[in-house]
Amino acid sequence: ERKARSIGDPDRLDGAVLGHALDHDPRAGLAAWEGVVGAATDTYRRGGGSAGSGSDQPVYVGIPIASNFAAFQAANAITAALIARQRDGLGQRIEVPLFDAMFTAIGARAMRVPFSNDPILDNTGFGVYLCADGRCVHFAPVAPRFMAWFVDAVGIAAWRAEGLFERTRLNTEPALVGELRRRLTILFAQRTALDWEALGDAIGVPMAVCRSMAEWAHTEHACASNTIVEVDDPQHGRMRLPGAAVRLSGAPAWIAAARRPLDADRDTGGFVRPRPLAVPTSNPSIKPATSALAGLRVLDLTQIWAGPTAGRALAEYGADVIKINSPHEPVMTHVDVNRGKRTILLDLATPQDLDVFWRLLDTADVVMQNFRFGAAERLGVGYEQVRLRHPDIIYASISAYGSGGPWRARRGYEVQGQAVAGAQDQFGGDAAAQRLPYEINDYGTGVLGAFAVLLAQHHRLRTGEGQHVEAALTYTATLHQSMHLQDFVGKEWTEPRGQNALGSGPLQRLYRASDGWFFLGARMSGLAALARIDALAGIADRAARAP
Repeated sequence: ERKARSIGDPDRLDGAVLGHALDHDPRAGLAAWEGVVGAATDTYRRGGGSAGSGSDQPVYVGIPIASNFAAFQAANAITAALIARQRDGLGQRIEVPLFDAMFTAIGARAMRVPFSNDPILDNTGFGVYLCADGRCVHFAPVAPRFMAWFVDAVGIAAWRAEGLFERTRLNTEPALVGELRRRLTILFAQRTALDWEALGDAIGVPMAVCRSMAEWAHTEHACASNTIVEVDDPQHGRMRLPGAAVRLSGAPAWIAAARRPLDADRDTGGFVRPRPLAVPTSNPSIKPATSALAGLRVLDLTQIWAGPTAGRALAEYGADVIKINSPHEPVMTHVDVNRGKRTILLDLATPQDLDVFWRLLDTADVVMQNFRFGAAERLGVGYEQVRLRHPDIIYASISAYGSGGPWRARRGYEVQGQAVAGAQDQFGGDAAAQRLPYEINDYGTGVLGAFAVLLAQHHRLRTGEGQHVEAALTYTATLHQSMHLQDFVGKEWTEPRGQNALGSGPLQRLYRASDGWFFLGARMSGLAALARIDALAGIADRAARAP
């Protein structure tokens, strides 16, 4: 996909623009497809391939991460610009380079800080395990209480005496980590993947089967929650594909229609808008550089990464974001996801701290939370409870599986989103499922959660109405897969997969050079340029003769 106009030498290989704003980055004229941006940002980690962990062969990721995040960021920027135009009558020019957008997906992994209090999750038993039926589950005991519940449920309390669950020791004793993982590997091999998933659901521990995309498209929860929807495609007939990535109570969650047939819209007369939206005339007292969300106050009750990322995105557009942390929960990657916010510790289970929240609410425009389903209501801060006091509030809920469907109360993190929607199965291939390099669902859901709030704010400026909006890890994970995730009669699942994958074809592929690996990104129209390389003379003729 081209995401920006190519500039410069018309004879070079065609592609998208890699760099920053066209007049600020020396690489602005460098042609770069999705794969080139992935190569430039360490997405294709070394160590994959048939040569094993000691190989220097990179592993291609079939999800177009940079393109997806650029699309998410562009949607946010457009909506923010519409909000600003509603206020001051000024349009804006927007740029979203793929390379820049990719760093939202990379997030804290690109940061260098002198210290960190974040838990080392890989030392806690966190990870993918092979089960009795040959399938995998991703087990995520992120909080110590999750491991405690799991230990009691499966009858391995005797392991406690050996220190196998002491996180301080696990962070300093590699042999202890190895022993914990060895025993868990044996344990998980004793039950089927679906049995483990059901146990996790019953005891409240995040655990999910690593499904294929084809299986996810027919999973009861995905369909019941409209994470997967059906449309009538003009070529393939009835088709399943990703549903809406955000939900707004003031608008239906729907896909407008299947793709249009070619040439269906040659008559442009139907494109005339009969009742154009009123746009205020330019206000000379407003400076063009005024932030789109200046004056908007957000109460951010979210934890971990996805929710706080949404709050951070709103702060970047000028909102006054007050981050409300619980004194009983760790504040993860604070230096990353809480940039630009003011912070306060409140225990909403206590009357005095809850009173502080209500006094803050009287000054706020937006509330964001990512409690487990039903928890906000039990604390007295659910949507209906909040809007009784503040009728025009924008209330954002961020969750793992969404508010509909049978899994709505399940706990889940980044890795559960990867697992259920097919990403880990795709990345692992025929071998065991593999976790993707970056937290694309956490950060992606954060950006899309901000998008939902921006849409609601644009609506409120026009109507005075607040509403309840929603984003979820599995909505985002499914959208990330949308390039491949369309299921219909006769569908062939031919997406690049596995730890030996190098690309999607000979012109979009990783190749070994004399000094390392590089990604070639070209179109068929670029074969003439490739042919000017001595060793590739005649490549266009050979390609034309290929079956």
